[in-house]
Amino acid sequence: MKRILMSAAALAICSVAFGQNTSTVSQTGTTNGQLTLQLGSNTSTITQDGLNSGATAGGDSNVAGVLQVGASTSTISQLGDRNLAGVAQFGLGNSANIDQGVGFSEDNVAGTLQIGNGNTASQKQRYDNNTAGILQVGDDNTATQDQSTLTNGAMGSTATIDQDGDDNTGTQVQRGEENLATLEQFGDNNASTENQTGDLNRSKVVQNGNDNTSDVDQLGINNSSDIAQNGDRNDASSDQMGDNNINGMTQNGVDNKAYNVQTGDDNQSYSLQFGDRNDAETIQEGDGNLADTFQSGNDNDSYTRQRGNDNDSDVNQIGNDNDSRVIQGGGFGDRNDAIVNQNGDDNKSVVRQFQDDNVATVDQNGNDNDSNILQVGNFNNADVDQDGNENEARVDQLGDMNTSQTIQTGDDNDSDIDQQGDNNRAGIFQSGYFNPTVVSNNNIGSVSQTGDRNNSRSWQQGDFNEASTVVVGDDNLAITIQTGNNNDLSITQTGNRNNTYGLYFGVQQIGDNNSATVDQMGDDNDAGIISIGDDNEGVISQTGNRNTANGLTTPYSHGIQQTGDENFAQIVQDGDDNTASATQTGDSNDSETLQVGDFNTAATVQLGNDNISIIDQNGDSNTATTTQTGDDNGSFVGQFGVDNTSTVTQTGDDNGSIVLQAGGFFGGNTSTVTQTGDSNLSIVGQLGSMNISTVTQMGMSNLSAVGQAGFGNTSTVMQDGTANAQITGQLGVGNTATTTQVGTGNASITLQAGF
Repeated sequence: MKRILMSAAALAICSVAFGQNTSTVSQTGTTNGQLTLQLGSNTSTITQDGLNSGATAGGDSNVAGVLQVGASTSTISQLGDRNLAGVAQFGLGNSANIDQGVGFSEDNVAGTLQIGNGNTASQKQRYDNNTAGILQVGDDNTATQDQSTLTNGAMGSTATIDQDGDDNTGTQVQRGEENLATLEQFGDNNASTENQTGDLNRSKVVQNGNDNTSDVDQLGINNSSDIAQNGDRNDASSDQMGDNNINGMTQNGVDNKAYNVQTGDDNQSYSLQFGDRNDAETIQEGDGNLADTFQSGNDNDSYTRQRGNDNDSDVNQIGNDNDSRVIQGGGFGDRNDAIVNQNGDDNKSVVRQFQDDNVATVDQNGNDNDSNILQVGNFNNADVDQDGNENEARVDQLGDMNTSQTIQTGDDNDSDIDQQGDNNRAGIFQSGYFNPTVVSNNNIGSVSQTGDRNNSRSWQQGDFNEASTVVVGDDNLAITIQTGNNNDLSITQTGNRNNTYGLYFGVQQIGDNNSATVDQMGDDNDAGIISIGDDNEGVISQTGNRNTANGLTTPYSHGIQQTGDENFAQIVQDGDDNTASATQTGDSNDSETLQVGDFNTAATVQLGNDNISIIDQNGDSNTATTTQTGDDNGSFVGQFGVDNTSTVTQTGDDNGSIVLQAGGFFGGNTSTVTQTGDSNLSIVGQLGSMNISTVTQMGMSNLSAVGQAGFGNTSTVMQDGTANAQITGQLGVGNTATTTQVGTGNASITLQAGF
C-alpha cells in the first residue's frame, strides 16, 4: 500500500478536491498516472484504458491512487497488464471498488486501506499473477476479493484481507494455480468466506473474537487450509476436493464447531479445540486419509467418517460428557486404523469398521464410560481398555482371524464380545483388586463366537462376577478364570474338538460360593474345571463321542477339581468313548457322573470327610473308578450293559459303597470294592452272566453283601478284622462264591440257588 501511494504522489497528473466534490478521470493509453485527494463527502472515478500491442484492448503500466477523508466513494477501473491501483479512505461509510484486467491481463496490483466504520471494499482481478490486499480498521466493514487465473501464463494470484473491529465480513475467491489467500479478523461477529479453484492453493484464516464464522472451499490438487479461531461460539468449515489436501483447525473458547469434508487421495484433517461443548466433525473419502481430533473441556463431540484405503483416525478427548464416533470403510476401505482415548466422566466411544485389516483401540479412564466397536471383514483387531466404575464395553467382529481384548478395572463393569468367523481370539479381563481405591464387584463378561478355531479368554477378579461364553464351531478354545467369592461362569460350545482347558485348566475359580457350568455338544471335545474355596459347584455336560472331562492328568488337565468345603461336581456325557473324572479335596464334597454310551470311562477321587460319589453309566464296556479317602464317604456306581468294570477304593471310617451292574443274559461285568477302615459297608448287585465281584474289607464291623443273578458268576469276599459280616446270594447255575474272613466274631452267609 505504501508503495502504491508513493508512486501515485509522483504522477504527472494530480487533482485535489475539498467538500462535496466529484472527480472523474479517464485516461487512454499506457504508463498513465492519476492521484486524487478529496476531503469531505466526495466521489472519485478513475478509468484507465488504451490499446495493448496484443489482440485484446486495455492499458499497460497505468497507476491510479485515491486518498479520501470523509464519507467518500472511489471507483478505479484499469484494463490491461501491470497496472497499479491504491485507495486510502478515512471516515465513515466509505466505499472502494477496484476492477483490473481484461482478456488475459496479468501482473496487476490492487490495495485498499480503510479506517473507520461501515466501510466496504471490493477488488476484482483477472487472470495471471495478480496481487490484492485489503486492510480495514473499524466496525461493520465488508471486504470482497475476486481473482482469476485460468491458464495463459498462470503462476497464480495473492489476496490478503486484514480487518480489525466488529461485524466485519471478508470474502475471497481465487481461480487458477498457486493462489494464496490470507484473512485476519479481530473483533466480534466476523464472517469469512474463501473459495479457491485450481492447483496448489493455500488459505489461512485467523479470527479472534466472538461469534466468528469461517468457510473455506478448495477444489484442486495439493490444497492447504489453516483456520484458527479464538473466542466464543466460533464456527469453521472447510471443504476440499482433490489430491494431497491438508486442513488444520484450532478453536479455543465456548461452543466452537469445526467441520471438514475432504474427497480425494492423501487427505489430512486436524482439529484442536479447547473449551466447553465443542463439536468437531470430519468426513474423508479417498485413499490414505488421516484425521486427528483433540478436544479438551466439557460436553465435547467428535464425529469422524473415512471411506477408502489406508485411513487413520485418532481422537483424544479430555473432560466430561465426551462423545466420539469413528466410522471407517463402508463400501470400500482396507486396513483402517482408529484410536480413541477418553479421560473423564460419562464418555462414549463408537467405532465402526467395514473392510479388511482394521484395527480399533479405545482407552477410557473415568466413570460411566461406554465403548462399542463393530468390525466387519478380515484380520480385524479390537482393544478396549476401561478404568473406572460402571464401565460397559461391547465388541462385535464378523470375519476371519479377528482378535479382541477387553480389560476393565472398577465396579459394575460389563463386557460383551461377539465373534463370527474363523481363527478368532477373544479375551476379557476384569479386575478390581489392583484398583487402589475400590474392589471390582458385580462384573459381567460375555463372549460369543461363531466359526472355527476361535480362542476365548476371560479373567475376573472380585466378588459377584459373572462370565458367559458361547462358541459355535470346531477347534475352539475357551478359558475363564475367576478369583473372588460368589462368582458364576457358563461356557457353551457347539461343534467338534472344542476344549476349555488350556494349560492345566481352562475354567478356574478361586474363592467361596462359586459356580461353573460347561456345556459341550459335538465330538472330541475337552472340558476342565478347577475350584478352590468353599461351597463351590462345577457342572460339565458333553453330548457326542470321544469327549473328555478328565481332571487327573497334568499338564493340560480336564475334568473337575475342587479344593475346599461343601463342593459339588457333576459331569454328564452322552455318546461313546467319553472320559470323565472329578477330584475333590475337602469336606462334604459331592460328585455325580452320568455317561450314556459305550466305552466310556469315569473316575472320581475324593479326599476329605462326608464325600458322596455317584457314577451312572449306561452302555457296554464302560469303566468306573471311585477313590475315597476320609470319613463318612459314600459311593454309588450303576452300570447298565455288558463288559462294564467298576472299581471302588475307600480308605477311612464309615465308608459305604453300592455297586449295581445289569448286563442282561450276556453280562461280563466286573466289580472290585476295596475298603480299609471301620464300619465299612459294601453292596454289590450283578444281573447277567459271567459277572465277577471282588470285595476286600479290612477293619472292624464291616458288612459286605453280594447279589448275583445269572450264569457263571463269581463272587470273592475277603474280610480282615473282627465282627465283620458277609452275605452272598447267587441265583443261577455255574456260579462260584468264595468268602475269606480273618479275625474273630465274623459271620458269613452264602446262598446259592439254581434253576
